[in-house]
Amino acid sequence: MKTNSKGFTLIELLAVIVILAVIALIATPLIMGVIDDARKGSAKNGAYGYVKAFENTVATEMIKDTKISPAKNQTTVGKVVFDTRKNDGSTTIGTPANGKPINFKGTSPDRHKLIIVNGTVGDDSCIVVSGYGFKMSSGEWQDATNEELNTLGCPKTGA
Repeated sequence: MKTNSKGFTLIELLAVIVILAVIALIATPLIMGVIDDARKGSAKNGAYGYVKAFENTVATEMIKDTKISPAKNQTTVGKVVFDTRKNDGSTTIGTPANGKPINFKGTSPDRHKLIIVNGTVGDDSCIVVSGYGFKMSSGEWQDATNEELNTLGCPKTGA
């Protein structure tokens, strides 16, 4: 008698399902790590873009008005605060309400503390974009932990 069996047995189907489940369990953490790295990279690029726009605003405004200079510590997101220099050499401290808006594309920082040195952002500055913190060290933006952000004066709001 000739048997014509087509198809898979229940055991074979279960074996395939188990193998696929094991592969999924192995691959999921790898894929999630890639996604997190991509989000962090996007946040870092957003920080770069914001800082470049910040520095461009500083340069533009200082060309327009030679009697202003950026305040050393900048903590107001979306604005550059300037101090006004008087003829006698003294300065009038600027206020965030009078700051110049920054024209930038991308995600706005959650918070920042930018230290201005010669019109550019210098070391010990920090910025947080989309929950990822970065600090300026030796002219390069590096990942920063919450403890490092607190030390630099860029603490988590509401903490």
